[in-house]
Amino acid sequence: MEKEIRIMKVVTVVIPTLNEAATVTDVITGSRRYSNDILVVDGHSQDNTALVACSLGARVILDHKKGKGDALRTAVPHIKREITVFIDADGSMDIHHDGKTYRLVRLLKHDQWAAVALMECEGPPGRGALRHVLKISRCSGRFERLLAPIMNYVSRREYDIYKRCDGIQGIPPLGVRIGKNAFLHEYIEGDTLDGHDDLSPEFFDELEGILNHIHERGVAYVDMAKRENVIVGDDGQPYLIDFQISFMRRRGPFSRLRRALVKRLQREDRYHLVKQRDRMLRRTIPGYQQQYREQRTLLTHIHRLLIRRPYLAVKRLFVPKHGDTTAYR
Repeated sequence: MEKEIRIMKVVTVVIPTLNEAATVTDVITGSRRYSNDILVVDGHSQDNTALVACSLGARVILDHKKGKGDALRTAVPHIKREITVFIDADGSMDIHHDGKTYRLVRLLKHDQWAAVALMECEGPPGRGALRHVLKISRCSGRFERLLAPIMNYVSRREYDIYKRCDGIQGIPPLGVRIGKNAFLHEYIEGDTLDGHDDLSPEFFDELEGILNHIHERGVAYVDMAKRENVIVGDDGQPYLIDFQISFMRRRGPFSRLRRALVKRLQREDRYHLVKQRDRMLRRTIPGYQQQYREQRTLLTHIHRLLIRRPYLAVKRLFVPKHGDTTAYR
């Protein structure tokens, strides 16, 4: 309850309207969950939009009849709080960045450490709308504000890893950074590895090629054990997403140690790739002989003992269980 009150006191919700009397009630009512300061910028509606908004306790001002962009500019002098959320009167949410408008399509993932959404923006003539993934790194729980600088660093670090891997076939093309803790990359049409049971050995050969290119650029993927991180595109090709816990070489202090660690983690990548391939092909190819040893590697044992188990214990203690962990592309 204290957290909800704190959020309500720092957020202003701005809603541009034009003849939206039929929908503005639901939007204002829903916005009350996040803010008690609702600012409606009305475009001189001919219905009762402004009257309905006033009756619901919203502040109402009029724009200059020059469109949505003017309505947003009109709102700026009337914004009183440090965080502003712009919501269309039909309930949709847009992000305006570098002259482009990205419209929310749906939420793809929402867990303790990240929120991921599918966004659309207008593409070049003849191509239609372009789809992007918006990834926001943040911690939900008791230490949300305390951990915000760390999550900003996590987002910037993942963006830098995507940038280093940019141009590799099978890695979603990188978009732009949004704020301190979010960025965009291209959306891959397809399904996760779990959604398929008929993949060929050639698919995994292609996936191995992607991993080799990543390794050549000094990056260890690290998260190869998660099947939801491997996307089977509608074109039948493999793609890798989510570099949040990946690791890469950098120049500077301890560079020799980092190189050694990256090299060791890359061996783990190959181990888990072969393991994923064997699990899949063992089900689909009669008599298939698996290629990985059943024994876990030493680093995997250390990870489970010193990192994974303590991490899960701390997460259960401090972070509430909630959210949708559906995989994204």
